[in-house]
Amino acid sequence: RPFLPQIKPLSFEAAQATWNDICDFNDVHSDKLIRAVDCVPLAVTLLANLAQSESSEALWTRWGCEQTELLRIHGPEHRLSNIDVSIQLSLQGPRLRDDDATLQFFGLLCTLPQGMPEARIPIVAEALRAQLPGIAHSITLLKQCSLAYVTEDRFLCVLSPIRHYMITRYPVSYI
Repeated sequence: RPFLPQIKPLSFEAAQATWNDICDFNDVHSDKLIRAVDCVPLAVTLLANLAQSESSEALWTRWGCEQTELLRIHGPEHRLSNIDVSIQLSLQGPRLRDDDATLQFFGLLCTLPQGMPEARIPIVAEALRAQLPGIAHSITLLKQCSLAYVTEDRFLCVLSPIRHYMITRYPVSYI
């Protein structure tokens, strides 16, 4: 069956417009927050909702300490009110839940803030073949689950909220 196309982040202007629609103001700290979450729609929405009762400067300070923990609305745990729940649902879905090699590779990819140049993937795959077989398959799965994407300059990347979540919850073990 066909897969949906990858979900892409908002443009910075669209993320600012989303923020402004929710909390009616924008400043240097709200812009920093929008950039810190790579314009991910759910993350921008959750932060803007928090900014209705807390300054964007205070949220920026909290982001430095809490990161994805900040991206939730208190109340029932739901994928649309807690970015951690949303990410966890993707990781525990039928495609990934029993695929330890993909999760290990994903953890490794998340340690690279700028991502991995596509041209170097074959070199990495060969170097880690014994420890992480099937890296090409892992990359395909991660893209299909919208957990990784390729930038215009041909880097395999992970969006900031997902990368922070993985680093915190799934630290890389020495392969």
